[in-house]
Amino acid sequence: MASTDTMMTADISAHTFPVVIGAGTVDRLGTFLPPPATGTSAFVVSDVNVASIAARVAAAAAAAGYRVVRASVPAGEPSKSFGELERLTRLAAHEG
Repeated sequence: MASTDTMMTADISAHTFPVVIGAGTVDRLGTFLPPPATGTSAFVVSDVNVASIAARVAAAAAAAGYRVVRASVPAGEPSKSFGELERLTRLAAHEG
């Protein structure tokens, strides 16, 4: 973590997740991830408007040792549907 980063936690239900805010954190994502267990995958989902950022996230996860599976959804509200959720869930299950 860089000295200019801010670390917070997000408490969602019974789980607590770290949140890091700072310049360049996307490219340093791999330094925040736990070491992957054998066969661990990262499923990176983005819409087409932020595909370039998703590519950086995927590259950082891959550099940290994760097998990366990428998926793209259309931009906008229509992609927020059960049909799209089903498609992504099936893809994640298929890719492991």
